[in-house]
Amino acid sequence: MSDSLEKLKKSAEGSYSTVLNNAVNLKDLAEGYGKIAKLKFELHQLKSAREKKLALLGKTVFPYLLENNTKALQTHETLQMLLDEIKNLGNQVELVQHAISDISDREKVYTEKDHGKIQGEIEILERQIEEQLEELKAVKKALDK
Repeated sequence: MSDSLEKLKKSAEGSYSTVLNNAVNLKDLAEGYGKIAKLKFELHQLKSAREKKLALLGKTVFPYLLENNTKALQTHETLQMLLDEIKNLGNQVELVQHAISDISDREKVYTEKDHGKIQGEIEILERQIEEQLEELKAVKKALDK
């Protein structure tokens, strides 16, 4: 009887360890997807801000182009600042896109690489749980006698 309880204890400890490892793996995946979601939202905001600045640029430049007055554009007081803001937003968009790509690549490699391993661990865990249930039933039956 003591031997059966010891087996149950060891089996439960092993199962707990496997479940804990799988939970950590899933937590890491979820964190990666959360980071990607935040970065995609930031990307949307940056692109939206850039589009607004481009529209403002068009509104600023268009009247001068209608009059064919390009010399006045060269001395326009806010035009260069507006161009710099658009360039800066474009650079930020590229940085965020690279960050999304890097995280996506890491997650893709991780999930493709470990998917089979995790699936195998789940199957092993299921078998261990079924064995533990059978052992518990046997212990209960022995105690009932």
